[in-house]
Amino acid sequence: MQYFMSILISQNLFGAFFYLSGVFVISSNSLMTIELVINFTLTTLLFGFLVFIVTSIRFYVLLKKGHYRKGSSKDKLRSQYERGIKSYLPIIIVGSVGVIYILQLFD
Repeated sequence: MQYFMSILISQNLFGAFFYLSGVFVISSNSLMTIELVINFTLTTLLFGFLVFIVTSIRFYVLLKKGHYRKGSSKDKLRSQYERGIKSYLPIIIVGSVGVIYILQLFD
């Protein structure tokens, strides 16, 4: 359940912002109509929902088979990833703040 919640939170924090930014940039083109933007948005949301469902099913099957038990290869890989991301966290924070300031500069 913890992994499921982390997937949902990370998708909402990072996925939604970039998705909405992309839709905004695409829709700012003067040649696009409202109907075309709505169709594009609904199509991409449907595709994203299908990817989420397939990924959730795959994760559930792997979880039931025991691939995420303590000491398994996926557990070792996950622990290496978690250790690695903590060392890059200050760089990620500084970089993201820099990107936000650059975006605000061009606004």
